[in-house]
Amino acid sequence: MQHQYTIGLDYGTDSVRALVVDTQTGEAVGTAVHYYERWKKGLYCQPELSQFRQHPLDYVEGLEASIKGALQGLPSEVAANIVGISIDTTGSTPVAVDEQGTPLSLLPEFAENPHGMFILWKDHTANAEAEEINEVAHRWPIDYTKYVGGIYSSEWFWAKILRTLRVDEQVRARAFSWVEHCDWISAVLTGNTHPLEMKRSRCAAGHKAMWHNEFDGLPAEDFLVAIDPLLEGLRARLFQNSYTSDQAMGVISEEWAARLGLPNNVVIGVGAFDCHMGAVGAEIQPYDFVRGNGDFYLRYAYRSQRRNRSLVDSRYLWAGRWFDYPRNARNGGRSVGLRRLLCVVSEGHYRTCTHVVRRNCRRRARPKTDSISFGRSGKTARDGQRPRCARLG
Repeated sequence: MQHQYTIGLDYGTDSVRALVVDTQTGEAVGTAVHYYERWKKGLYCQPELSQFRQHPLDYVEGLEASIKGALQGLPSEVAANIVGISIDTTGSTPVAVDEQGTPLSLLPEFAENPHGMFILWKDHTANAEAEEINEVAHRWPIDYTKYVGGIYSSEWFWAKILRTLRVDEQVRARAFSWVEHCDWISAVLTGNTHPLEMKRSRCAAGHKAMWHNEFDGLPAEDFLVAIDPLLEGLRARLFQNSYTSDQAMGVISEEWAARLGLPNNVVIGVGAFDCHMGAVGAEIQPYDFVRGNGDFYLRYAYRSQRRNRSLVDSRYLWAGRWFDYPRNARNGGRSVGLRRLLCVVSEGHYRTCTHVVRRNCRRRARPKTDSISFGRSGKTARDGQRPRCARLG
């Protein structure tokens, strides 16, 4: 039987990693890492202002270098039998694009303008904008933040867009739409980056842009205009639908097939965020808990004596619904407290407590664990105490 292979790319803060995997055996047969050249030099960033930008050329160069590096030294039949490529990235890492979906910093007049580049996930220049979004959201008849933990962050899509529109008139005049990194780099491989045609990641749209079927997609136009009239009309130039990562973005373009030495029928998957794809990579199943990355402050390693898996209610796993971990909108720091804590309801079983941490709770939530920590100090950020459950249920 002819073996087939797939390529996965993981775009992180400093580098992009490529991995070639045998789809029949799961064996990793090739890997490579490419570090972003401009980012290594500290270009376009001002840490004292919490401004962190990345040039799209770093991403494009990394795409080619990492895939070629992962295939280097492998038998030629491996490259000839690549059937799919999928990508995850950091997020929210949006960029302003023109009518063709070209990031503005790839145009000559914006080549050195940080506001025309990708706004990296950890950029906190939009703290004020996040506060304004929260203020409007919490008095609006529809709470558009209810599926993202109830607090909108300065690291997310709308806050970064609004900040850029306010501070750079040239970008405001030239930007037709905005695209997340995971959507754009996947679309690049297909040769079609048109912002109204590319398939937008549900992972990114739901978590960072407040997209939900219940809202008929993105937040309503009047809600966005209430935040700032500068957002007027942008909703119509973004997207209506979103797509899960088990669907195809398209097929590799002839240009990229030639550049990478791959067949011209390679399927390109819809992109997603790295932290969420970590759960997929861990083969998550119902009742499992996966600690994805530094964003997740609660860590536990409990094993039931009856079953060799963590017993956790996973209903609220997606998009921060298990517990609130968004950054504090005021200072760009971590969340001031977890609203949903894992609380003991019976020996070996856990559910989510949907009540705010309080000093006078009736009962402490102290499961028997191998290791459990809350925040870097081992305590909750809100009151400096071990978490207690306000109401078990």
